[in-house]
Amino acid sequence: MAFICFGVLSLCLVRPCNDINSAKLLSENSEYTDKTQTSKIDNSLLLNKAELSQYNLIESSLASSENTVKKAIPVSSQPKKSYSNETVTVYDLNTGRRVTLNSFDAVCQIVRNEVGSYYHSGSKAGQTAYHKETIKAHAVAAYTYLKYNSSRGAVANVGLNSDVPQVIKNYVREVDGQAIYYNNSYICAVYSASTGGYTLSSKNAWGTNNPYLQSVVSKYDSKGPQYSSVITIPESKVKQMVEYNTGIKLSGDPINWIRVASVIDGNYVDSVIINGNSTCRINGRDTKITGSLFRERIIGLNNLRSPAFTVHYDKGNFYFTSYGYGHGIGLSSEGAEQYVKFENWNYVQILKHYYTNVKIL
Repeated sequence: MAFICFGVLSLCLVRPCNDINSAKLLSENSEYTDKTQTSKIDNSLLLNKAELSQYNLIESSLASSENTVKKAIPVSSQPKKSYSNETVTVYDLNTGRRVTLNSFDAVCQIVRNEVGSYYHSGSKAGQTAYHKETIKAHAVAAYTYLKYNSSRGAVANVGLNSDVPQVIKNYVREVDGQAIYYNNSYICAVYSASTGGYTLSSKNAWGTNNPYLQSVVSKYDSKGPQYSSVITIPESKVKQMVEYNTGIKLSGDPINWIRVASVIDGNYVDSVIINGNSTCRINGRDTKITGSLFRERIIGLNNLRSPAFTVHYDKGNFYFTSYGYGHGIGLSSEGAEQYVKFENWNYVQILKHYYTNVKIL
């Protein structure tokens, strides 16, 4: 995770932690211009830690397909425990290692990594930058995600940060033992940093209709610091990436190379036309070019923050404007924080809004 110091506050930038960069991008660094960050955009084959997926079980359009994983253990057969009474093995994206640790510690470190910024000194020393209810919601989602994976014999990919202040431990203890369930099973509690104003349903993103991952409004995300981003990519680089990752040969006027044909769930891209093609070959299959696929498999997570985007070509460059940060499915970190700020929501309200028809037990 990247850190920026604003006075005495050490801010951990919110990143979409459920994304997996599955694009086969060329292994070179490029100097695309991100107008909101003025930073170089990594176009390598290496996965971006800031956006790496927590879901080994979900791979692009095969999101959490129940016939590809072990059957979930019904919650009724699982004894209630404190997080601290369990151990869990995870793959830590920040160190590239498998780690076995107490589940309470794991949840605290995941929360610290995602929304756990805190003041180190001054009058607010020890206080968190995010509201308590946002942190509690993330804690329950993190634990649920760990259980979802372990109940299926999988190892969760998560980012850990061992610099956990006492205040975060206190907040996690307030929800100790709680998890999110649908039909008596743990849900796949994915989340992203922010959305484009609505969440994206798992069906429209990955082709799997999880009843608890439906599109819902997330009306305050635009008030967050990472709502929109403009990235400029040279025509030659776009051609290189598109042809390499799709097999589609680009020709003629570049203005006709990439076109957003339709949107869904607010402003998420439903269909992209590449040089007249609405499908491309992915893993040997003709696959519809959705916004999610375009981002994950063609342009890459490091180059396009969200599947809610527009594209414009002018004088040798493509300009991609994205809205939100991450895949946009499930809990929105920024949306949750703003709902607490503007509507005084608690963690249960947050979780039941972003994960539909679930129980918090």
